Amino acid sequence: MGGARSPRPEATTLLVRPEHRLVRPVLTVSQDGVRLRRERLRGTLVPWRSVRLGPGWTRGADPAGGPVTVGAEE
Repeated sequence: MGGARSPRPEATTLLVRPEHRLVRPVLTVSQDGVRLRRERLRGTLVPWRSVRLGPGWTRGADPAGGPVTVGAEE
């Protein structure tokens, strides 16, 4: 199919597993120094228990770009 551009891949779900207890943390998802999303969560993150972040968190990520990173702060 000459000249047809392939669609951007679907955003994906992320699993986050914190090392420390965080109450109402602010999570930031970035790629190559560009913030994709920043949001305060309502609950508490418990050490070594996974939290699933929906596909909206990776929307805008470039598949050819660097790694997607997640940061957290209270």
